Order: sequence, then C-alpha cells, then structure tokens
Amino acid sequence: MNYEETKLGGAPGLESDHRFGLKLAELSRLWRQALDARLRPLGLSQARWAALIHLSAYPDGLTQGRLALRVGIRDSTLVPQLDALARDGLIERRDSPEDRRAKTVRLTPAALPLLEEIDRVGRELRQELTQDIDPQHLDLCLHVFNAIRNRLEGLNGDRDNG
Repeated sequence: MNYEETKLGGAPGLESDHRFGLKLAELSRLWRQALDARLRPLGLSQARWAALIHLSAYPDGLTQGRLALRVGIRDSTLVPQLDALARDGLIERRDSPEDRRAKTVRLTPAALPLLEEIDRVGRELRQELTQDIDPQHLDLCLHVFNAIRNRLEGLNGDRDNG
C-alpha cells in the first residue's frame, strides 16, 4: 500500500461509509482550491465567485442571509465580499419586499461577462478532471450524490431552499 492509499481517507480498517465521507470532504476542499486558484487572476476570492454563481440561479435575488447559507459562510463574513462586489458594480442590494430588515442581493448586467468567464474556467477544470473517466461512472457517481443530498435535505429540513 502506498502513501496515498494510507492517508486518513484510505486508511485500512475504516468502514466504506467512513472513508466515503472523508474522501467527499477532501474532494470538495481540493475542488474549491483548484477553482479558486484559476479564478484568482480575475480578482475573485472563493466567497465572491461562489456568491456570483449562487445569485445567477436566482434572477430575483436572495436575501443576504440565504446567500450566506448557500455560500457556506456567516453573514458577517459575506458582507465585506458583497461590499466589494457592489463597489465593482456586479451586484446591487435592495430592501426586501417581504422583510424591511433584510436586504435582497441581485446581480447587475455587468456581472454577466464575468459569470461567463467563471463558467468557462469551471467547465475547463471539470473537463480536465473527468476527461478519462467513463461517462457511466460519472452518471453513477451523480446518482449516489443525489441520493445522499436528498437524504441530507430531509435531515436538515432543507433550510437553504432559496
């Protein structure tokens, strides 16, 4: 067994479901690091590109709190990132029509070219990482991920549903 196989995620004696969880967390971290490194030349930190990607799925915007949940950071950590995106003209904040205490964050048209570049960079990375993996294996992997995601949403009460 080589060093890679004996790292914690591949440690002998661990149950498959335990190794799966460790590998999934490791993969998520490595994916974000790789994408972050490729998007950094565009002046984007992980919190900024993640916020833009999540906002692109919600044309009417998201409250800052829901956006923070989706990005996976605290509201207080997200605020300076949103300040920078607003200064760059990529987002706008408006009072929420449902809750006067909340702000809704929306993309501006100026964000669209940057989102296209984020998409291009992400697509290149995905192709690079999956180029020699059988498409059926990827489909099976996605099937497993979706099943686990559905169970997690049930356990968590789907708290960040937009």
